[in-house]
Amino acid sequence: MRLYSSYFTLLNRIMNKEIEAYKSVLRHAVEKYTSDAYWELFGYVYFGIFALKKTERLVVLNLISDNQHYAKEIFSALYFDDKVSVSDNRDIVYKIINGQERFVADASDLLLSEDVLIQIYKTVIMCFNEYLSKYDECQLMKIYKNEMVGKENYRIPLNHAGRMSIGVINPWPGDWSAESEVIARINRSAKDAGIKCTLLSDWGHILRENDQKKTKEFVDATDLDFVLTTHYLTPKSLDSYYYHTLWNPPEIPLNLGEYNQYITNNYLMNDDYLIYDTGGMRNHLMTILMNKPRSIEDASMLTTSFPESSMLDSKLEDPKMFYCGMNWDKLVNHQTRHEGLFKLLDETGKIKFFGPDVVKSWGGMKPWEGYRCYQYPIPWDGFSILKEINTCGVCLVISSDVHRRAGAVTTRAYEACAAGAVMISDNNEFMQKYFADAALFIYYNRNDPQDTFRQIMEKYNWIINHRQEALAMVNRAQQIFREKFALDKQLLNIVSNHTKRFFSIAKDLFAKDDSKQVLVTYVLNSVEKNDIEEKLDIVIKNINRQYYINIKLVIAIDRSQERCVKEYLFTQDSDAEYEVMELFDKKGIRCMTDGQAIRKIQKSHAYDYYVNMSAREIWFYDHITTLVRTIEDEGSYGAYSGRAFLDRGDRYTRTDWFNVYSDAELSSMSDIRVVECPGEFMFTKATEEYMPDYIFDSLDGLEHYAYANILQIKNDLVLSFSKRMTAIYNGAVSDDRNTVVDRGMQVRLIQDMVRFELKMRKKGGENFTFNPMGQSYPDIMLMIKDAFLKVPMKRWVKYRWHVAVVRLFGSSTKIGQRHMVKAQTIKNTFFENWS
Repeated sequence: MRLYSSYFTLLNRIMNKEIEAYKSVLRHAVEKYTSDAYWELFGYVYFGIFALKKTERLVVLNLISDNQHYAKEIFSALYFDDKVSVSDNRDIVYKIINGQERFVADASDLLLSEDVLIQIYKTVIMCFNEYLSKYDECQLMKIYKNEMVGKENYRIPLNHAGRMSIGVINPWPGDWSAESEVIARINRSAKDAGIKCTLLSDWGHILRENDQKKTKEFVDATDLDFVLTTHYLTPKSLDSYYYHTLWNPPEIPLNLGEYNQYITNNYLMNDDYLIYDTGGMRNHLMTILMNKPRSIEDASMLTTSFPESSMLDSKLEDPKMFYCGMNWDKLVNHQTRHEGLFKLLDETGKIKFFGPDVVKSWGGMKPWEGYRCYQYPIPWDGFSILKEINTCGVCLVISSDVHRRAGAVTTRAYEACAAGAVMISDNNEFMQKYFADAALFIYYNRNDPQDTFRQIMEKYNWIINHRQEALAMVNRAQQIFREKFALDKQLLNIVSNHTKRFFSIAKDLFAKDDSKQVLVTYVLNSVEKNDIEEKLDIVIKNINRQYYINIKLVIAIDRSQERCVKEYLFTQDSDAEYEVMELFDKKGIRCMTDGQAIRKIQKSHAYDYYVNMSAREIWFYDHITTLVRTIEDEGSYGAYSGRAFLDRGDRYTRTDWFNVYSDAELSSMSDIRVVECPGEFMFTKATEEYMPDYIFDSLDGLEHYAYANILQIKNDLVLSFSKRMTAIYNGAVSDDRNTVVDRGMQVRLIQDMVRFELKMRKKGGENFTFNPMGQSYPDIMLMIKDAFLKVPMKRWVKYRWHVAVVRLFGSSTKIGQRHMVKAQTIKNTFFENWS
């Protein structure tokens, strides 16, 4: 069990006989561990030594240096001289104190010198600050600090950053959009709330705050407590907890041809969701989550609002109606969303229209051309719009049809509240629920603009003639805004609710039984010291970041590597084991296949689940636990995750695979990168009976492919897709395989084992459609020629058109990204059907 393994490894550094007796007491308790006694054991292992000599709390805190912030937070929250002193987190602290008392009773005969005691104290502090497991860190989020922000008290989960550190993703860095404006407001709101906020691209670039353009610096995901995605085009690419902001009515993503190609994949990749409605958007999300269910009952809320500090006092000296928009409907439908209504309002001179004068990315279109009440563009900074609304005094809060049907509200509502303007709203469900007595309502009649126009003018004239009542209405709206929708408060509420949400999602997605042993193997195919250390560092980090606690890493090494490996594991405080084998002959040439080494480890170690790893992989913290849960839920013989690809050149992390492997895809072995990403797959102990020892003599890097083919195709057993993005194939690292048996030979071996089953299912079996690893160069050229002869001309023309648009407008623009997606969809659809 990895729980407390880092602490025991650190204790090994204390070269003293006294320490062995202390470790013996701890081991005896750890061996009896049950998950329902976590906090008692935590107190026993870590705090018991302080209670043994009744070391006062203040003395312990003085031992902690200023740069050991996390350790000081833990001790401040959890270590007390007695139960009477405890004020917060009582249930947990009482359990910890019970654990301390148990240790004192068990260690009554323990003799430790003052010098050894101080060394142990410092080891505990160092372990807290640097070496706690991901599981421990997540459990510690159940500890809350009470912090005053303004006049309100918030419960902040214990974490490395202090109050919290979040990332916010802009899907179009450097382009001004509705998302960039909201992100600017989130950034300012986070500062007001004392939350560290880092602006990011989809791929993890840190963005400049002033213009949200990419820098060359990438974020370290371990510095983030969670990430907010602001658009459904954003996939998961960082090893962090992802919240998706549910702002788009269902009909917007449903209108895209790529909806079930990858858009819903992006929804599923997120861990959690920020929801403000009770209708269409929530129901649409729950429909998507039928593919990977999780509870959203107590989900936090985030709207496209403003911080309280941005609010302005109302002005009604010379009221004009305000409306601002991109008028993107004009591009799509050749007319504006409310064109008939807007033309009527324009004739009154009582309205001011704002928005872009020219949109270059739309071919130079002028969306407000012909409107005499059009004013000018408002800077896309997230806040300048408030001054314009405040000057007008009245704001039209009119939703689109799709927003009304979904119960989604336009951002104009929050802008009007923050700007101190009177709201004239349509019959939007959200507005009627929250602002029933704080706005003037009309019934929007899409079939009769004259009717809607008359209602608006009635409300406008009422404001002119009842200014004091109108101001009172604004005050009510602003009070509601402060209490429910101020963005800084929403962020603090998300932070306060984060622990509850994390463990709610963990209950739905993480392993139910973490007592089962996961055996992870790695075959070290190198004899050069620096290369050995580089690869072991990657492998050990993958294990150390896992939330799942019962993992045993066993490394297959050659006798010539033993000294180097042993020294390196000691310096890394790793509890990894290694098994010495004759991997290389006397001439330094590999003579044992990876398969033989893996099977040897499997036979000498007990396990329930098995994973083989490559140094070309990066595992997210929930990789192992979600694979285990998938097997638990579906009763399958194995499971595999989604996979991203980290490009060697630009360091972008792109979605590489997020789908079920069909029989044809497994047998053709056309997914080149999964060949070098074996850790994407997990198999159960029960698979051993289907994998006889003699097979492994000819497997040398494709063991996972052999497992998958023999189980799913030959024996018709279930392999399950986790529907989670938890692994990255790292294109910047090499980790050679197939050094004994050529890859093409292994492919032929595996394909031969399943060819009859495939043919019986009419899924191939004689001529595999795509196998560049097993075919000669002329075969590949004939295959490519055949492919192009099969391309439908109409589809080819459409594909070339979309590619041309991407080149014209650039792949970073909205229109460029939209056409890039369509081009990729045509390409993927063709190759899926063809292969």
